[in-house]
Amino acid sequence: MRRREGFSLTEMLAVIAVLTVVLSVTGRFFADGWKGMRRVLVRAENNQRLPFVMRSWQDSVSVSSPESWEASADRFRAGAMTARQTGPHLVISNGDSKRAVLLPRGSHCAFTIEREPGRAPCAVMTVTWDSRYSNRREANTVRLVACGRGQ
Repeated sequence: MRRREGFSLTEMLAVIAVLTVVLSVTGRFFADGWKGMRRVLVRAENNQRLPFVMRSWQDSVSVSSPESWEASADRFRAGAMTARQTGPHLVISNGDSKRAVLLPRGSHCAFTIEREPGRAPCAVMTVTWDSRYSNRREANTVRLVACGRGQ
């Protein structure tokens, strides 16, 4: 009997089945690793963006007088300066100059003024956004407080 070189159809199907299983398990491993890495990168981006947002907010408010402050849920006004959220940016307008600072993904800004007896008035910008960690969702809230110049 003569032996042919090559694989039989059954052997080829067995090899294809084994490769399919191995590739699907390997693909899931890399996909889970990619999702985890992406979450870490987004968290690192947010940690880098917030100091810029805070600095811009405090610099803009510090040159104004607390008597000129007006706050609504979506806008803060101090004389000629206006701060509001436009899409993913905090836009600070002062006369004819405009500065946009990138906020964390999916964030929302709210503005208030706190006037407590015995304390200096403070302008507060609250930034909130959701983060996903593994199988749970977490709400993040950061309060950025700025005080105006004294009388």
